[in-house]
Amino acid sequence: MGGRGETEGPAERGPGPAGASRRNREAAALMLASPATPAAAPTPRIAVTARIQKLLTWAVAAAIFAMMLLQCADVVARKLLGIGLPGVVELVELLMLVTVFAGLPLASLQGEHVLFDLFDPWLPARLKHLQSRLADLCCAAILAGIGVLLFARAARTASYGDTTPILSIGLANFHYAIAALLLLTAAMHLGLAFAPAPSIDDTPPETTP
Repeated sequence: MGGRGETEGPAERGPGPAGASRRNREAAALMLASPATPAAAPTPRIAVTARIQKLLTWAVAAAIFAMMLLQCADVVARKLLGIGLPGVVELVELLMLVTVFAGLPLASLQGEHVLFDLFDPWLPARLKHLQSRLADLCCAAILAGIGVLLFARAARTASYGDTTPILSIGLANFHYAIAALLLLTAAMHLGLAFAPAPSIDDTPPETTP
């Protein structure tokens, strides 16, 4: 019997954690929709999810592009003028926050997180599917808890008036944004946990010698 990489492609994996990327992409199309609603007829909730996904994608792309421009301008200024641009490090750090936390809901919705699937070859498809649902519920609870705590931290930051050292950029708004994105990610996982399930085939995939 061949190795796992030879016998089981991404499209052949079950809907559990080993195939969570494919399952989540399928569930994303049905996310927060009624099970009786056909997948081909988008509901307002599905349309909102698609718009949020598009908005976050553009936000991440813009943040990465801005970091590239800032770093390039800083290097050119150092080479030609002998001085760097003031506050570049602060701006890059803040843009990195945008990149990471705006990308988190996208990774969750598209099933692109790192997965531990060591025992999946010995688990039936239905158990893997249940495992994936439970994982989404746990992620939703943990992320929601962190988001609530971070909202409290953001309120304290606003009361202290904390800013960056050089450019004096207020930090409270970034803390609020991160908390909101964590809660959005929690909502994504909750929607995936209760999204209509794709059909489950308990028949093991064919293997090649």
